[in-house]
Amino acid sequence: MARIAKPWWREESNCYYVTVRGVQHRLDPKKSKADRMFHDLMTKPEESLEADSAVVLIDTFLHWCQENKPDSYDWYYRFLNPFCKVVQDLTVEEVLPKHVEQFIGKKTWGPSGRRAAITAIKRAFNWGVKQGHIQRNPVKEFEKPEAPIREQVISLEAHKQILKRVSKAFGELLELAWETGARPFELYRLETRHLEMKNCRAVFPRLESKGKRRQRVIYFSKKAMQIIKRNMLPAGPVMRNDDGQPWTIYSINCAFSRLQAVMGREVSADEEIDDDVLQAKMAWIKASRADKGKPELKTADLKRQAIKSIAGSAARKKAPKYCLYAYRHSFGHRKLTEGTDSMVVATWLGHRDTQMLARVYGHIHKNQDFLLTQLNRQPAKKTGRSAG
Repeated sequence: MARIAKPWWREESNCYYVTVRGVQHRLDPKKSKADRMFHDLMTKPEESLEADSAVVLIDTFLHWCQENKPDSYDWYYRFLNPFCKVVQDLTVEEVLPKHVEQFIGKKTWGPSGRRAAITAIKRAFNWGVKQGHIQRNPVKEFEKPEAPIREQVISLEAHKQILKRVSKAFGELLELAWETGARPFELYRLETRHLEMKNCRAVFPRLESKGKRRQRVIYFSKKAMQIIKRNMLPAGPVMRNDDGQPWTIYSINCAFSRLQAVMGREVSADEEIDDDVLQAKMAWIKASRADKGKPELKTADLKRQAIKSIAGSAARKKAPKYCLYAYRHSFGHRKLTEGTDSMVVATWLGHRDTQMLARVYGHIHKNQDFLLTQLNRQPAKKTGRSAG
């Protein structure tokens, strides 16, 4: 007897699925909406249930990422999972650039976020073409916005103030970033096996390095070595959060968001919350927990969580948002203004030459005092030998 089709939950995709007549269909994270979508599928004629749907292709790509590029899976999932809601009823051929525009237009992302979302979507369809699943990429010609240049430079004083407001584990990660100028992914993927303690450095094999063209060497100052020794374990990731878990791009972002909220509260007191806003937030939290299958909160706890969320959002608007890449840029700027040779700084940052340093990482134009000091600097006097 054939098994009766019914929706089932896929944990890694955080969504309901159903297999109808041999074809797997993505539904919705919400149980009520997933049931409605399942009902609609069952009422469709058999010939309309095509296996070339856009969602099936995206799911196949994400599954391939899990198997072959696990480090990239979370990044792709962040953008592709919500995009599936826009194209959930479309075949690949029916997907148009307007659907991408519709997707990114509803988000509050800045230029970097929109560029990343477009990159992820185009990558999924390009993969489908290369694998022979589809004939063409329907959004190949969709233009990405120019990548914005990071202008945030963190001074030593600002760095010290940040360290006072973060947890011990996050402070250790920021200190290592300050001392090495390493890329964010190099910091949270750094493992004991990469370390060469005698040489005061870490070596990432070519296939684990950015670009996968040559091995990446990160050099450690004396202070960086102390941080490594305090945190390293016999095996596994070196830097871990306060729960003992490896850092990820998302946990780091959350830590910076908490820092932003703390700094925002310091510049102004919490404002009075409108009752309608509070009730709406409480309803949203209650519905969100129900969709995720979490137990219902008591009214007092629900109100407390809503107030915390609203106050945190308001506070974050009053303080700058830092990121780990700003530490890398600040390292390059700091070392250049200290008088370090540009080729040495480029090597520390993992670049083959100084072009990227001059174009992106230097930020010399932001340091007016340094430029004026260099302009007025007197050349060193030559010391000649006395005639013998």
